[in-house]
Amino acid sequence: MQALPQRSAAMSPQRKISEMMELKKLKKMALSKTAFCVLAAVGLTGCWDKSGKAEAPQSPMQAEAPANKNPTGQLQAMLASREAIGLNLQYVERIAGPAKRIEGNQQQFDLQGCEFLLTTDDAKQSIVGVQLALSSACSVDVGPLIGADKPIKPSELTFAMAEQYFRPGNYLADCLSMCGNAYDPSIYWTAEGSRAEGFMSVALSVPIVEDAVIEAASRWRDAMEKSESEDWVVSELGFNCTPQKYRHVAVQEFAGMHPAVLSFGQGLETPACVPALQSQAPASAATVTSTLTVPKPRADCDMEYGAYLQSKGLVPKEKSIHGPDDRDFAGYGCAYRISPAPGSPIQRGATVTFRSAWEAG
Repeated sequence: MQALPQRSAAMSPQRKISEMMELKKLKKMALSKTAFCVLAAVGLTGCWDKSGKAEAPQSPMQAEAPANKNPTGQLQAMLASREAIGLNLQYVERIAGPAKRIEGNQQQFDLQGCEFLLTTDDAKQSIVGVQLALSSACSVDVGPLIGADKPIKPSELTFAMAEQYFRPGNYLADCLSMCGNAYDPSIYWTAEGSRAEGFMSVALSVPIVEDAVIEAASRWRDAMEKSESEDWVVSELGFNCTPQKYRHVAVQEFAGMHPAVLSFGQGLETPACVPALQSQAPASAATVTSTLTVPKPRADCDMEYGAYLQSKGLVPKEKSIHGPDDRDFAGYGCAYRISPAPGSPIQRGATVTFRSAWEAG
């Protein structure tokens, strides 16, 4: 029997080449599949290892969502800036709610520890003046209001800072001696802004109550009385008409003190020079020193107006009315129907008549 031929164990060259080509083809397919999965994982998070977490893209609403706003805080900052002047009162009320107190054309608002007293025009629509109580409970920045290059908290403000950042101002007072106890007189610092600032006035005030203020006011008064008559200082308040004359003394005395109120806007409530005295011809020294003007009541309801007249060298004549039977009744105990009218020239020792009402208990 013829034996079959044995198969050679060695692989032919053609077959070896064919298998190598097949292996390369399989490697290419594996690489392509891997690349596809990687791309898909990046774009669609598919083919990605499930043990890893891909970040979900933010929606446009999430990406553009602004930080929570504080309307009350924004209004607070607005009222403590020049932007407050001309602001519509209804805008303030819409955010802050109704005023805490209303007296005439003045409305009081408390905003996050800051007490604002807003003065409006006669129509009670547009704000023309702002008073801010400078307390430690209020944290609004008042630096921009005086042109400061740094933030200033209300309780940090001093008269010297106003002089430094805004401009040199005038020091005034509504009384420096024999003021009575019907109200607390104050020291004022006031200055007017430039045309670029809309000629907006800025004022600071501090009541003459604390010992340091009383002593400083006394030294200011004594310095003036060394060169001026007592009447010029006490009765005529001549320093309010010539504030530059003794300004250097006031600057030295009050520079480091903290005011109690910051006011800005138009028509601020500050002591004014009495024009009647300044316009009189200097015929004689006796004429100037013996002629006064009828003072205004020191408050809306000055119950000690008679004592105030006496302190000015005038004779009060009060007529008490039982019940408000007058059209110009100003409130129980309040002085009204004053004659001669406040601001009128009058001789020292002359009589001023006025009415005050009382109510039976």
